[in-house]
Amino acid sequence: MGFKIGDRVEVNYSIDDFQGHIGIVKKITTDTELIPGKTAVICYWAFLDKEIAFYESSLDLI
Repeated sequence: MGFKIGDRVEVNYSIDDFQGHIGIVKKITTDTELIPGKTAVICYWAFLDKEIAFYESSLDLI
């Protein structure tokens, strides 16, 4: 997908209160524990005032 720092994203499946909220990409990293080699994207979610990571495949670019 090719996200970059500062991109605006949303979660592409129904999970808790994330539907309809936009996150800002803060960091892109490669998972080394749960699914080695899979890209994780750390985003800031203003409605929670915290950073939470999702796998790249779980996010859509806005």
